[in-house]
Amino acid sequence: MQTDGGLGDLDGLGELAPGARLAAVLDTLVFDAVPAESSVDVLQACYRQLAHDQALLFASLRRVSQCTPSDDCGVIEGFARAAGC
Repeated sequence: MQTDGGLGDLDGLGELAPGARLAAVLDTLVFDAVPAESSVDVLQACYRQLAHDQALLFASLRRVSQCTPSDDCGVIEGFARAAGC
């Protein structure tokens, strides 16, 4: 994807699959500088990326829900890290 003043090639935004590449493109966008005619494409791309991220989160939650504290899943250690302990 070519960049042009931080906006990137917004015409190709709709063709990018969700994942690391789309996240990187969206991370570089200056939303206030997006032309009005491209705002729907940007919104759709943001939604695709959000759904992708949520799917990863739900898959992780499912995996954690299958663990018991006695399993070697790292659940207790993960909770401790999340709590800043």
